[in-house]
Amino acid sequence: MDTPPRTWPLNGAPAIYATSHPSADERILSCVCWGASNSLFKILRFTHTTGATGYVPALWDERVVPLCDVDTPIASFLWDGSMPAYLAPRLTDVHDLVRTIVERLRMDAHEVVIAMVLLETLLVQRGFVLQLYSARPLLLATCILASKLTRDADMPTLSCVRAMENHFTALTPQLGARIERQLLEYLEWHIPNDPAEYRRHTLALLREGTPPHMLPPSIVDVPWIVS
Repeated sequence: MDTPPRTWPLNGAPAIYATSHPSADERILSCVCWGASNSLFKILRFTHTTGATGYVPALWDERVVPLCDVDTPIASFLWDGSMPAYLAPRLTDVHDLVRTIVERLRMDAHEVVIAMVLLETLLVQRGFVLQLYSARPLLLATCILASKLTRDADMPTLSCVRAMENHFTALTPQLGARIERQLLEYLEWHIPNDPAEYRRHTLALLREGTPPHMLPPSIVDVPWIVS
């Protein structure tokens, strides 16, 4: 099966960065989110401009099962796959999507890394499943699953859906649970557990999400990296 280009490492971190003096945790989260946004943006641009396609189940296809009502007034949430290449989402649109999900689910940097590991595993196994019209359900599902995997307290899907209801206005608890289950089935219920893999992805995301004129955050401040 053909597979899309690897999600990361990629070149060219954005020049946008906080002008304040964030804590180490905040800076790591910011860099990881920008790294994830860059990676998603480049894959979405590639699949959209080249026409590369793969089988996308209906639950992840927003042309069939939309997550938003048609009048949702958020530009970066209007990806239905019908737009011409020059109107495809900008990097800032992708970052808006990433940060919205991360903030609403109260994710930390480690959880974002896990979500991106899950997404890359899916892409390697299933090919061009990430399209403009499947990006939001896939990202939401990987983020929900990543959040559940890392938290001691139980985090039901219902809580995740309620956290997103003002943004994904057509999302219901039943749909959220079905999207998440579809992800697990496509992963064959296997979650990567190699610490070296998470280290590699963390370093790549930090490098990709750090502006060119700055050094990436010190790995000393990244507690889940195994030396």
